[in-house]
Amino acid sequence: MAAYRSLKTLAILALALAFCVQGTLGTIACQNLNKDSCAFAVSSSGKRCVLEKRVKRSGEEAYTCSTSEIEADKLKDWIETDNCIEACGLERDVLGISSDSLLEPRFTQKLCSPQCYGICPNIVDLYFSLAAGEGAYLPKLCEAVQGANSRREMTEIKSSGFVAPGPESGVALPMNLKTLAILALALAFCVQGTLGYNYNEYMMNVTSCRNHSMRELNKDSCAFAVSSSGKRCVLEKRVKRSGEEAYTCSTSEIEADKLKDWIETDKCIEACGLERDVLGISSDSLLEPRFTQKLCSLQCYGSCPNIVDLYFSLAAGEGVYLPKLCEAEQGANSRREMTEIKSSAFVAPGPVSGVALPMVAPAMPPY
Repeated sequence: MAAYRSLKTLAILALALAFCVQGTLGTIACQNLNKDSCAFAVSSSGKRCVLEKRVKRSGEEAYTCSTSEIEADKLKDWIETDNCIEACGLERDVLGISSDSLLEPRFTQKLCSPQCYGICPNIVDLYFSLAAGEGAYLPKLCEAVQGANSRREMTEIKSSGFVAPGPESGVALPMNLKTLAILALALAFCVQGTLGYNYNEYMMNVTSCRNHSMRELNKDSCAFAVSSSGKRCVLEKRVKRSGEEAYTCSTSEIEADKLKDWIETDKCIEACGLERDVLGISSDSLLEPRFTQKLCSLQCYGSCPNIVDLYFSLAAGEGVYLPKLCEAEQGANSRREMTEIKSSAFVAPGPVSGVALPMVAPAMPPY
């Protein structure tokens, strides 16, 4: 008990030292963080940073760090330590913010381990929130992973605001010197910005994802929309303390090619095998045969340039050329029917608009 109190005292000292260091170094915005420090960082406003990758016309990969609307609980000015990245089974260059990792047994085993769950509150906070968004309760998941003997060691996580915190540092959460090192190192830095979204640019005369054509985009119109600045919209879901789900539409830094003021039609959503309430922007769907079959169909690939543009860019970010993927999907007989997609700036366009391809979609299609 005495040793524990000593460690708790050291934790307080480490936190104080960290804040002093922060004051010395000043603030760092998300957009100023590089590939090796962006993922899992938290800005001075308490919002999480997200790493994005785009492919230039030259084929060069470009990384940017953006600010999401996802808030960390009681954490600010935080850059995650290498110790926690390794202990929790993560990587420095992970793209986006996704709950998909929770489906991987190896990852959940590391996340729920004492080395991660017990001393990495920032990462646990993030994945608690992501799990809650999928209707799962992280402590229960970890109990199932660790077994009945570990239940006494798991700290109950309470949701706060829109995003739940990690385990609270208190009686149930053991503190050790490794924890102190994390606190001292991580709290010394600062960030600002999201999944690539900066609202300040869009609040005046420019139509934004948050205010498209002078009205809020909702759950049924946000995903796959493009703002008047040409930047893509993204739908996010958070869980309030009451358990209520809250959706917001944010503006990413991902640019659509030659498309603006665009809300995708129901016809293209259905033809391409998508859903109106899809969250985030991710290439994971390209791993699903049923989706790629629909994406590469003439009904989608031939007449839905906005969606094809998006997935061309996402595929390119994974080192895959979408026309080749579609050729393999459709077979040799369909090769003459596929339109070559050319990359433009950071994000590639959809198929070249021709006889079979409508030039634009209505800004506000009828539902």
